[in-house]
Amino acid sequence: MQGLKAAAALLIRRSRAESWRALPNYHYRNLSSLPSNSSIDDDIQNQVLVEGEAYSRAAILNRPSALNALNTNMCARLLKLYKSWEDNPDIGFVMMKGSGRAFCAGGDIVSLYHLIKQGKLEDCKEFFRTIYSFIYELGTYLKPHVAILDGITMGGGAGVSIPGTFRVATDRTVFATPETLIGFHPDAGASFYLSHLPGHLGILAVAYSLFSPCYFSQVHYAAVEYFMFFERPKMKWLLILDKIKRWASFLLQYLTIFMIIWIKMVIGMALLCLLFDNIVCQLAMLKLGTNCLNGFSEASCLRRLNTSRYVYLEEIGEYLALSGETLSGAEMIACGLATHYSYSERLQLIEQQLGKLVTDDPSVIEATLEKYSDLVHPDKMSVLHRIETVDKCFSHDTVEEIFYALESEASGSNDAFCNSTLRRLKEASPLSLKVSLRSIREGRFETLDQCLVREYRMSLQGISKNISTDFCEGVRARMVDKDLAPKWNPASLEQVSEDMVEHYFSPLNELEPDLELPTEQREAFT
Repeated sequence: MQGLKAAAALLIRRSRAESWRALPNYHYRNLSSLPSNSSIDDDIQNQVLVEGEAYSRAAILNRPSALNALNTNMCARLLKLYKSWEDNPDIGFVMMKGSGRAFCAGGDIVSLYHLIKQGKLEDCKEFFRTIYSFIYELGTYLKPHVAILDGITMGGGAGVSIPGTFRVATDRTVFATPETLIGFHPDAGASFYLSHLPGHLGILAVAYSLFSPCYFSQVHYAAVEYFMFFERPKMKWLLILDKIKRWASFLLQYLTIFMIIWIKMVIGMALLCLLFDNIVCQLAMLKLGTNCLNGFSEASCLRRLNTSRYVYLEEIGEYLALSGETLSGAEMIACGLATHYSYSERLQLIEQQLGKLVTDDPSVIEATLEKYSDLVHPDKMSVLHRIETVDKCFSHDTVEEIFYALESEASGSNDAFCNSTLRRLKEASPLSLKVSLRSIREGRFETLDQCLVREYRMSLQGISKNISTDFCEGVRARMVDKDLAPKWNPASLEQVSEDMVEHYFSPLNELEPDLELPTEQREAFT
């Protein structure tokens, strides 16, 4: 009903759309088309193209020869476009995608490298200010946002997509935050979203997963917050129920999917109502169950059933941040970084169906994405099958202890996973490892804006050479000279002092202003 009201309101306002469509620098294209001419990469206006269809707009990152790496001009254009679209009453939702074989490989670090070499630090600061401001805009956006992560999605590319409402991963998606390998730190909001992966949603994820076939974002937070603050002694029973539920799910997986979901719903809701005698709590549970039924689909039920074992991914954020290891689209779905999955050949159909929508209702958009989504499972070699090892090794307080835990695991059983993880960590900057671990741990207790402000300080320290030259050395070794032999300074973990790490989190100097975000006008989520 809410979606119909929104659609009706949009139709009434349709007559006003022409003035917005006349805005300069808008390039309207069919949603199913993608630009492929790399000769226009250096044209500022053409580095971000715009598609318009019905009541949606799509921003296309268009630097295919550079894997759509973001520069200051692109981020400034995105910020301007998104602000105008949010203010336009005749645009219901927004999409973002990339041209070529990448969604976005992150920030244009080679350009930053040359700017630093030329002493143009102010230009570097402007880049970080602009991209972080856009990420905050996206993270507090008032309209639904759909990012199609078809291809390479790394660093800043994840930053300009994950804070949005929906993220569609594909069989071509390659996700990573490889900043430690270039002497930097996972930024662009990474310390926020990596530290808030499902394992750290705690009891909220437990309560919701008891009976919901829908996505976590649809849960009624007020009801579960009520449990957390006023019914805490009964939380232990939710943990017990969750264990029973997960075992029951695996035993019943050969039954029809419809019977499984109905049984889980009825039992889960009945038990919760018995446990929580407060009438407000019971009504909230019944409301949540009704919404679950409204969002029911075979694909979402199957996805919930087959990814329930990955609910507790407690240290996966630390693992991804420190190792820079890649995830596939299926793994992104399993750990919550993506909301939907589709094979690449079906994207054109999805975009066509989205282009026909006349709505600003997230549930209507989600239903369309759900209808054309595919069911996938992480392969047998996935890190998600090694969660116990990851939690055991990456839950330690220091990087040195993480190394020791991995070495102990590897020496005892010659574990291939631990050996490959150790090799990966040894390739990274020692300073970056320590800084990144602290950043993720701090991000767990911060809002998006607080993470971005802190990351801005860290980024300025990283490019200033006041503490270390690791960023320039890492980019030189991997992207410029490509000898893959960086000379880190400090060269070992033992040489990285606590003062160096502490300095990395402080302002560049007493006169250096912090990143200013419009937090009074746009409240950050937690």
